[in-house]
Amino acid sequence: MRFLILSICLFVVSCATTSQVVVHEQPLKYSYLPQKINLDSLMPVEKNVVDTNLPDFESISIDTGKLVTIYKDTLKLHSGVLISDKKAALLIYYRTGYGYLDKKSMLANKLYNDYYVRSFEAEKTYQQQIQILEKESKRSWLEKNLVYFGFVAGIATAILTEFAVIKSIQ
Repeated sequence: MRFLILSICLFVVSCATTSQVVVHEQPLKYSYLPQKINLDSLMPVEKNVVDTNLPDFESISIDTGKLVTIYKDTLKLHSGVLISDKKAALLIYYRTGYGYLDKKSMLANKLYNDYYVRSFEAEKTYQQQIQILEKESKRSWLEKNLVYFGFVAGIATAILTEFAVIKSIQ
């Protein structure tokens, strides 16, 4: 009888000292986030196609008026700026470049929005997974109070041992 009580007390005390096992696994086996996309691979950069050998000179401002040539011809002049062939080619190149950059910024904005939506979905899923794991790891009433049961069982074992020693001496 005493051996049975002693075994039960030792079992209860040993249960109080066990630690929880932590599993090191990836909680989710998938990802909502898209793969990294390089915008330059979707829209290659346009190369400068302007010939560098074209003649270039300072722009000339022209006022409104009348031009009389050496041949006594007259020409009505409109106000504006006279530019070189190279500057005209660069103007066309830059105008097409603005369209390219506009398309590229719209594409970047769409990709950013898609990434944001997916990361928001992933965050919600991870928050739900965290709540589930917190519920699973929450200690039960028995786990919280097992130390006290072990302490009481240890005191009871000491008292019973002392009582058995006193009875055996008498």
